[in-house]
Amino acid sequence: MKNLAILSVLLCIVCIPYMADVCYSQPAIPDGKIKEVSTAEMDSILKGIATKNYDLYARDFSDKMKRAQTEENFLKLCQSVEDSLGQLKSSEYMGYYRAEGDIISLFKAGFSKTDNDVLIRLVLDFKNQKEQVAGLWFDSPKLTK
Repeated sequence: MKNLAILSVLLCIVCIPYMADVCYSQPAIPDGKIKEVSTAEMDSILKGIATKNYDLYARDFSDKMKRAQTEENFLKLCQSVEDSLGQLKSSEYMGYYRAEGDIISLFKAGFSKTDNDVLIRLVLDFKNQKEQVAGLWFDSPKLTK
């Protein structure tokens, strides 16, 4: 019985670093905090696109996102949104889901050149000290033409 107790303690000591890593990779974040951060990030992104202000748009992008979404790519995105969708009329936070450690917030946006809603997916990384945008997708058939 004494050996079983010692084995149990040793097993816990060995597993603690792994459990801490799992907990760190997916921190418990209240729904209200996710909505607050997501909405603030989306407002900054949409204002950046509307005003063609890359610094505002990419303010909280991760390093990987900044490498993928350069200022040159950003200006092409702005032109594509303006040509295909028009001016932003509205945006609404619809909720979020978790996928493989990421938090994906969903927004419904309305634009002046389409009667259809545009789904925007915003991937947030809460693993660092400061939340960062790790992904962004605008889903509209008009943008793929």
